[in-house]
Amino acid sequence: MEITIKRKKINLKFGVRFLRELDKIAGVEMQGQSLGFAIQVALPKLENFDPVALSDVIYAASYEESPRPSRVDVDDYLDGCDDLEKLFVEARQEIEGANAIKFTAKKMQEISAKNPQA
Repeated sequence: MEITIKRKKINLKFGVRFLRELDKIAGVEMQGQSLGFAIQVALPKLENFDPVALSDVIYAASYEESPRPSRVDVDDYLDGCDDLEKLFVEARQEIEGANAIKFTAKKMQEISAKNPQA
């Protein structure tokens, strides 16, 4: 997936390194220890169109860029985005189609379908 921030094309990648980066910035912590689980938190937030979650996802997925866009750059990009709904949908599709995430996304959907009130 590619977006343009400040007239620079940014290639977003959604693999294992993306998951590590997302865990660093949006993972669950308990008593100072990282437990990970960022993707399990981010997917439902993306489904509910949470712009903070989308910002975290974009920032984490831009790990290979040099220089990497700053958090402020990503937030400003989202604030100025003409079709934010489309960006949410595309990001979620890319994430759920990524080899490293497919299984987790599928299992989360199965659990959600079995337990709609959760």
